[in-house]
Amino acid sequence: LAARGRGLAARARARSEAGRAAAASARMAEVAARACSPAYRDLRRRCSGLDVEALATVDTELEALVGLAPLKALCASLRRDALARSAVGDTADVRCVLISGAVGTGKKTAATLICRLLRALGVVRGSVTTETTLDQMVLDVRRDVGAVVVDGLGAPSVEATKQKADAVLRNFPTHCFVFVGSASDVEALHGGVGHFRRREPSRLALPSYAPAEIASMAAVQLLEAGYSLAPNVGRRSLEAALLSTWPRECPVKTSGGDLAASDARDTSPLP
Repeated sequence: LAARGRGLAARARARSEAGRAAAASARMAEVAARACSPAYRDLRRRCSGLDVEALATVDTELEALVGLAPLKALCASLRRDALARSAVGDTADVRCVLISGAVGTGKKTAATLICRLLRALGVVRGSVTTETTLDQMVLDVRRDVGAVVVDGLGAPSVEATKQKADAVLRNFPTHCFVFVGSASDVEALHGGVGHFRRREPSRLALPSYAPAEIASMAAVQLLEAGYSLAPNVGRRSLEAALLSTWPRECPVKTSGGDLAASDARDTSPLP
């Protein structure tokens, strides 16, 4: 039985790896096709300092993300502004970004994508992103790496580090610092750092995922792992199964009304 279990586990791992490899190959093909499209070739011609392949990769990943509509809107705004300034030879407008949200809302994913987008657009320098905490940013920030993700806003020593953070922001005006934390921690940081009063940062508040978004993410994970769902399994079925496991003291509003009743009308396979 133990040997059989190990065999089943090995086959499951192989199926999962094959599914993820196929998904990665499909994404790479999509990125290559996007980078060679007329629109991106025109961007390469008009905008200096632009990494077209990196931009195509970030754009593809943003489109594939489930939910995170505020992030997509902010990235679209940053993209338009940077491309317009680059096309006329204007200096890039570099602002800090404050990202707030509950645990599990995608704050670190959002911060990483924003930094990669700004690097691809040529707004900040460097080929990597520095990841640090509020009390360590004085030591970790480098002049040749212009994208910095700062976590740990709720550390006990946060008050003592705000003045240091203010000095770092003044000394690195061409860097983009992306701060991530809870809404209360972000508000406290915004009110305690003088640099933000002189130059207002961009704000990004991430909401919790809706049941339909969680269902879509679960479906993607299942398909990438090599599993297939029955043709009569619809999105509503998966939503209802997920909702049944959530605590009753955390009610979730849905736009579709009664999930159990509407499931009979929704038998479309998951994307």
